[in-house]
Amino acid sequence: WVVVIIHLFVAFLICDLVAFIVTRISKKKFSNTVQTLAAIVLTAVYLVTGCFLANHVFETDYLIKTEKDVGDGIRIAAISDAHLGTTIDKEDFKNILNRIEEQSPDVIVILGDFIDNSSTYDDLRSACDVLSGVKTTYGIYFIFGNHDIDSRYNSLAVSPNEFREMLETSGVTVLEDDIKLIDERFYIVGRRDRTNKSRKSVETLTKNLDASKYIVMLDHQPADYDNQSKSATDLVLSGHTHGGQMLPIQFISSIAKVNDQVYGIKEINDTKFIVTSGISCWGVPFKTGTYSEYLIIDITN
Repeated sequence: WVVVIIHLFVAFLICDLVAFIVTRISKKKFSNTVQTLAAIVLTAVYLVTGCFLANHVFETDYLIKTEKDVGDGIRIAAISDAHLGTTIDKEDFKNILNRIEEQSPDVIVILGDFIDNSSTYDDLRSACDVLSGVKTTYGIYFIFGNHDIDSRYNSLAVSPNEFREMLETSGVTVLEDDIKLIDERFYIVGRRDRTNKSRKSVETLTKNLDASKYIVMLDHQPADYDNQSKSATDLVLSGHTHGGQMLPIQFISSIAKVNDQVYGIKEINDTKFIVTSGISCWGVPFKTGTYSEYLIIDITN
């Protein structure tokens, strides 16, 4: 309701401004009734659209070319920021993973913020049950986000250790500054969240890797681009930002440099960076100026 009231207030300001301009130009008074109806309709359309974009998860595809030998190619499915219980329940999550499974991914990567303080134990248990039945070529890999483990976001339904055990019991590989070599063709490097003071640097993680193999780094927050672009890392996948979630947060975040990137793909040196808006929201079930998504990334020669 706070979101509705704020947007209604802004809509009234916009309609007042439009009415003032029209009155000055036409010399005819703009009806207060028309202004009120226009503000209500504008707010309703805007928030209904935002609710639709938050609750309907789209597929976003990326095709990445590399000179490194990746054989027949690598297909990565990426999901982030589920914030279980906000807009995603068990059936929603199952439907999303069914759609992903139809794409025959080599790996699925989960980029953190799987839960938050609004998620229940049953939410997590149900999601893990769904994950245990998903088929991929080389498995599912998970990194923690700030909401998954940080007590500042109020009490969580499970401790980090319980969370990790539930995921691993479901067949998910949890990476905490860990590296996996997949099929002797590519690495998956999973970082601890930047809020974890003990996490290793990019240099430490990558210094002993075979740079002739493709290196994919999972880093929940897109906030270490300088170091990552100086390493042998080929692709960095992040979430956290929700694509800005609501206008004008996207623009404010970009100007304020809260993160190195809010959404989409960019390249620095020879490293490509992709930030996804995630499959759900945090706080309020609205997305404007962006939408909920999972990624299908094809890496080919």
